[in-house]
Amino acid sequence: MGGAAFTRCAPCNRIPGKHTGFESIHFGRSGGFTNITDAYLLVNSGMVYKVADGEFTGIRKLDKPEIRRIGQELQELEIGSLDLAEKGNMTYFLKIKNEDGEEQVTWTESTVHPGVKEFYRLLVSTLQSPEE
Repeated sequence: MGGAAFTRCAPCNRIPGKHTGFESIHFGRSGGFTNITDAYLLVNSGMVYKVADGEFTGIRKLDKPEIRRIGQELQELEIGSLDLAEKGNMTYFLKIKNEDGEEQVTWTESTVHPGVKEFYRLLVSTLQSPEE
């Protein structure tokens, strides 16, 4: 058991912002009438990027309390236990990378998993700068 703890902690020391529980969160939606994909990337340093045609455009940098909140909400979501691979006219997606690998889920507006929709709304709220 001691070896497993060491293995788990060793990668954590290399990850900036290790308190977040994630290295990156890729999220967005695709489909609809125009079949366009809106994709974003949040990295554990707090930078949020818009992803389009392989290009990353910085949107804003989150502060530490925002990053911690997202990490806590992600932990509560337990994405690894969700069995979501729904597809529809409008499909939403989350891809979480952490030291253990990556998890991905897709869902539609009619999903029966309200937690994933709430977490997605939290991520979308990071796209706007906070009001001063």
